[in-house]
Amino acid sequence: MRKAERQTSDEEARSLLEGGLYCILSMVAPDGGAYAVPMSYAVRGDTLYVHCARGAGFKYECLTAHPRAAAVVVRDDVETIPGKFSTYYESAIARGPVRLVEDEAERQIVLNALVGKYDAPHAKQGRKYARAASPRVDVFALEIEELTGKARRRPH
Repeated sequence: MRKAERQTSDEEARSLLEGGLYCILSMVAPDGGAYAVPMSYAVRGDTLYVHCARGAGFKYECLTAHPRAAAVVVRDDVETIPGKFSTYYESAIARGPVRLVEDEAERQIVLNALVGKYDAPHAKQGRKYARAASPRVDVFALEIEELTGKARRRPH
């Protein structure tokens, strides 16, 4: 990292990654081009999970053609610094290989984790929905090999 003073601790990067509302998943397209898309996600241990339509769509094509990805999370309270042409921000980037989750038990754990993250008050109804949707959904696991965080924080 060019500006080492902006690097966060591993714990801060992990906290931001686990607490983020969405990530931008960056992949290599089948033709070698770049592709990035905002995604709902869940983190369990050293794995970040995303989902897509079963066996279809451009995201599926990218992840199966080139099974590596990066997920970027940025805190949602970024603010500009007047007169400095910059911002106060915090971000985390997770990178690693991606695999299609084939095990149905792992898939259900992930789908339930997504339900819990995005609509905890309706978790019971969400788990039922996840079971019903499972045959139409693929889940991909990004095994986090590298996690970095960077921040420019407001002075105290």
